[in-house]
Amino acid sequence: MKLNETRKVLVKIEALDDHKKWVLAVESRRVDRVAALVQAGRGKKLGVKGLIAQYEQAARKLYKLKGFTREEIMMSIVLLRIGGNRVGSFAHLAMSLPSVTTARRNALLRPISVSASHPTVSEIEENIKSCFAPLEEVLDALPAGTIKHQVLMLDEIAIEKRPRWDDKTNLILGLCREHSHKVSLNFSTDKELDVLCDSIDNGRVHFASEATFGALGTLSDDPHEYSIRLCVISGLCKKETGAQHAHFICTVMQAVTNQSLVHRVKYRTVSIASDGESKRGDVLVELTMRQELNPSSPIYLQLKPLALMNLLVGEDDITADKDFKHVFKCQRNLLLRNKGFVIRGFCITTSILCLHLQSNNVSLDRLQSLLNPNDRQDVVLGYNLMKEIWSLPPAKATASPDFARAREALRLYGQFAYHLILPYICVDLNLDEQLSHLSTAAHLAFYLYTDGSAKTRFMPNQSFVDIMIMVKNTYFCVAKCKVDDPKGGLRLFQLGTDRLEGFFGLIRTAIGTDTNVDIMQLGSRASGLVEVAAILALHPEWDQSPRRLGLPTITKDTTMEINSKFDHINPASWHGSASVESINMHTAWILGERAAIKLIPEAEQVFDDAVQRNLTMLSPFGTLLVNQRDEEEDDFDCSELSAQYPSNANTCEQEASERVSHRTHTLDGDLEDTIAEELPHGSISSEIQINGRKTTKPQAL
Repeated sequence: MKLNETRKVLVKIEALDDHKKWVLAVESRRVDRVAALVQAGRGKKLGVKGLIAQYEQAARKLYKLKGFTREEIMMSIVLLRIGGNRVGSFAHLAMSLPSVTTARRNALLRPISVSASHPTVSEIEENIKSCFAPLEEVLDALPAGTIKHQVLMLDEIAIEKRPRWDDKTNLILGLCREHSHKVSLNFSTDKELDVLCDSIDNGRVHFASEATFGALGTLSDDPHEYSIRLCVISGLCKKETGAQHAHFICTVMQAVTNQSLVHRVKYRTVSIASDGESKRGDVLVELTMRQELNPSSPIYLQLKPLALMNLLVGEDDITADKDFKHVFKCQRNLLLRNKGFVIRGFCITTSILCLHLQSNNVSLDRLQSLLNPNDRQDVVLGYNLMKEIWSLPPAKATASPDFARAREALRLYGQFAYHLILPYICVDLNLDEQLSHLSTAAHLAFYLYTDGSAKTRFMPNQSFVDIMIMVKNTYFCVAKCKVDDPKGGLRLFQLGTDRLEGFFGLIRTAIGTDTNVDIMQLGSRASGLVEVAAILALHPEWDQSPRRLGLPTITKDTTMEINSKFDHINPASWHGSASVESINMHTAWILGERAAIKLIPEAEQVFDDAVQRNLTMLSPFGTLLVNQRDEEEDDFDCSELSAQYPSNANTCEQEASERVSHRTHTLDGDLEDTIAEELPHGSISSEIQINGRKTTKPQAL
């Protein structure tokens, strides 16, 4: 071998040794951000030896990497907002993520303001503007005149009853919006404190026990727009009248309307979503069912042919909506009630339900779990119970007449539940198929509610109304989308209040599940957690929703197996077409009706007679059910079943006591006051004279 060739071989051997050293160095995991280190080295045109030397310096903390990817900054923001400064600093030191200062510097949202008294239009508008700030680049890229649809979501969360001083406004927070106008909330002297204490003692004003959240959710596939935008946080004492609550919602709607045009893009509020709270339900009826849909409305021709469809709307054809998970939970609670439920004249009780599920090889342990009445908020339990019902086979020919009739009734209810739930969990369904399933569920509910005048013996009025409102809103939203954005799409799981419930899950994660947050802490955390929600919408692989709120996803196969790939449903996980361009709602409605008739042939005549009598889904007997309350108070009473679960009898009471704080006065040196004194304040002085002694306003409160 020639000398030059020998040199070349030695050089290559040395290069191979260097690469082996590099592999061993990376394998040692002494440096976290190896990709960033390599990127920095390539910028300096370093070779393998240079990278090894740079790696060793980084491992000894002699070389500090600068520059972070957007994903790393997002991770740091999430950890900071949920875990606080301690967790943020830990992530920086132990995982080489951006520092707390860097994370805060890259935060996009301004703080959300909390309403000290009844919210004003200007307060809500400022919050809306703040939440739209991160979307400027996305909106600027859209053509002028673009119309986006959004949903106004309303819900409450329990808070701790305690007053707090806001150093930015010099206002006292923590009182209810219903009665706080009776005292001055501007904290200037000790006289305001004396008047406040006297008013609380004599019951003229109250501490807020809950906070109402109002949030906007865009109906969009874009992850940047998918997360909620908080517009109002307001405390209440649950003594609000219907008129007061109507004024509150109207104020929110006025602010939302005023801020509907953002960067040449118009945001149209198509529905107001809520859960089953009765007072808000009555108010939404007044706001969203004021008049019949005008024949001149662009959506009239699409909806008028739908037989039995209720066409009452509010301004700008706005409709009410009910959260689909709330509807599912009510169906499970229906199955557990003492008096059972009637299907075509046959009453199904829990004992009959247990008998038939056990005959289909459902184990006793699983049955006890499915029928546990101590957790009525578990969505997954509701799905699993109804899945077992719709999976029941026909009764054998040798079965007794009573057993066969009960099995037929259960299978019929199972088909109703199947068509009601499937559109929200089967990720393979196209939009037209979803509409047909909902039509089938609505027609089956209409028949079962009216058959033999079953009424509340089938299900409570409010549960029946919630289903019909949910189905109606879905069809109206599709019609509006076809008019405003013919090339667009609609995903049904974006309707309702599910995104707001997910945000509440973030709040409970940040503050802990064994305590309640006061309203000032809630406001300070809210803007950061809204940003967390936006980040998790961009990166759903980082998120895992609360187990009790997560619906399983299934596919079209006959076994209806749960797909464990997705923890929760989002636009990226839905495979079916959401396009509205080719949707014919009349056809979808008819196909749903035919599917119901195929299950119950006698229903065809019932539907025809109802059309002749000008009945609707919300007025099956000629009178609107929306404002009718059930006369009986035991519609969901399951005390008989609860007696079979003595070991868990106190669980719900304990959880309820944890969710609602009964403390109305705080002790000196309380932790929140100490923290408040250490936090940086605004330009307003925090000092005050109490009985000639100087103290701080947080300490005085």
